[in-house]
Amino acid sequence: ILLVADNSGIHFLKLNAQGLTHTETLKQLGENDALGSVLYLAVCGDYLFVSDTEHQRLLVFALPNRELVATLGKKDTPGKQKLLNKPSLLSVQGNFIALYDEGNGRILKIYFQP
Repeated sequence: ILLVADNSGIHFLKLNAQGLTHTETLKQLGENDALGSVLYLAVCGDYLFVSDTEHQRLLVFALPNRELVATLGKKDTPGKQKLLNKPSLLSVQGNFIALYDEGNGRILKIYFQP
């Protein structure tokens, strides 16, 4: 599976004999909870990590069923300490996430346990 994000959501692409096929687009988490227009993605194992810069949060999805399994930050609430302010670049290896919290000028080191 290949993933690409743009201002309309996260696009899931599958490679087959004909090339790449668009299979679905993830645009929102619920009825009134759309993803922001600036998204950064990382995949590790069966999990998709999404830094939603516009909405001040980090989202973790289980890839097999696209279920939201974890959230860090509070939607549309930038802040310091335990909140995020313009989270952007991220990298994931095993259970560890490095997240650049641009608005607070820090790199967070997060342990993720599914």
